[in-house]
Amino acid sequence: MMHVLDFIMSQFWASTALALSFWTVAFFLRRYLRLRHVPGPFLAALTDFWFVYRFWTGTNFAQLTTELHDKYGPVVRLGPNRVIFSKPSAVPVIYRTTDVMPKSSFYLPLRVMIRGREITSFVSILDEKRMSAVKRLLLGNFTMSSFLRQEAELDHTISSLVSYLDKTKTDIAIGTTMGYWAFDSISRIALTEDQAFLSHQQDFGNTIGGAADRITHWHFWAAIPTLERWLFKNPIMQRLETSSMLGALAAQRLQKRLREEKQLKNQVDLLGKYLAASRRAPELVKTNDVVGFLVSTMHAGSETTGQTTAAILVTLLQHPEKMAKLEAEILSAALSDVPQFSEVQSLPYLDSVIRESLRANRARTTMLERTVPNPGATIDGAWIPGGTNVSVSTAVLNRDTEIYGPDPEQFLPERWIGISDEELRRRDHADLSFSAGRRICIGRNLAMIEMKKVIARLIKTFEVSHNSSRTCVCAERVLNKMRVYTHQSS
Repeated sequence: MMHVLDFIMSQFWASTALALSFWTVAFFLRRYLRLRHVPGPFLAALTDFWFVYRFWTGTNFAQLTTELHDKYGPVVRLGPNRVIFSKPSAVPVIYRTTDVMPKSSFYLPLRVMIRGREITSFVSILDEKRMSAVKRLLLGNFTMSSFLRQEAELDHTISSLVSYLDKTKTDIAIGTTMGYWAFDSISRIALTEDQAFLSHQQDFGNTIGGAADRITHWHFWAAIPTLERWLFKNPIMQRLETSSMLGALAAQRLQKRLREEKQLKNQVDLLGKYLAASRRAPELVKTNDVVGFLVSTMHAGSETTGQTTAAILVTLLQHPEKMAKLEAEILSAALSDVPQFSEVQSLPYLDSVIRESLRANRARTTMLERTVPNPGATIDGAWIPGGTNVSVSTAVLNRDTEIYGPDPEQFLPERWIGISDEELRRRDHADLSFSAGRRICIGRNLAMIEMKKVIARLIKTFEVSHNSSRTCVCAERVLNKMRVYTHQSS
């Protein structure tokens, strides 16, 4: 009897092993065959862990995508269900405004969970219908004219930056200082008060550092969001999770504003605008959503603007002849003590410097991934079946000679001057600095106002120069080791 039982069990385990082997082979074969017509690394076609491994070993988006497109061409398979493109013709297809391709699961690791509850943010909303409705509700609050009603708040923070630099008798870490300025600036736009990061030269509650860590976490886990959720958003980890300083601040200010709203009607800051939207459409923007919108706006508005402005200043320092041209334009413009946006908006060389810096800055490269709807779509001549995750490599796109002309590796603001309206439109349509399509960054107007005003004021007031032999470290938007020296212009 025991022999019979042993035989049955051995046959069972052998059959199970054989079935698992067939299932494994079929699983990987199906994953491979689905996009077999798209060139790319063989291991990438079988598992997303190839992509993850490259990031865990220090490769960033710009390095990886440039390397792959150089080897395999403009259409590359980056995973079992992931394809990346490099030509401008792919941009209007992937980031279109009608029959929208929704955001992929690539963004799920950006979701913030506190005690099992997701904190709503502009980035974490993957439902396109809801996001479109939220944007329609809020879009009027993010126009140039709307932000310019708060220009005095921006002037206050820029003056605080100038005052700090004027008192500082040593060199400064440009990335850190501009990060503090940007956070105080967006705080005044959001809450009509700054948080004194700049004056104290301190990242209270690790607010800025925490935002940078969150982006790093996203890049590490974006390709395997299910595993990330199991590891970091399980019930045990959620019990250990606490609200950030910024989350606590936003919640406190919300409660205070709710108590005082009868005395504080028609507030023009973002908190007032989000509350007004919640009153108009409570089913779309719940009161608790206001906290998430504030946190995501302040994180994105400070991290991106601060590091981009720092990168522009560093790039100008590395190209003194461009700095001299910009300084000549600004000094001849007869600007106010704190330049008003109306005075700097149309300065051609300043505009060209910012456009060229956004194009050339590889540290800002990331993947803006979308999912192809069924049954599929033809993108840049390649048939991509529905359900495939697709994106465009900004690192390669921004160096396309058909769009930007010769010498794409060079920093040449002059490439933007004297071009035709048609050429400018072509470049704008290929520009992913603030994303594109329905998901284009809602705060891009504010970023442009801030950057033009602060760069003009700094160059008008100070002479800026290197005061260190250290190398600029530009890993995923980090410029904090570049130190510069500022002193009042004579």
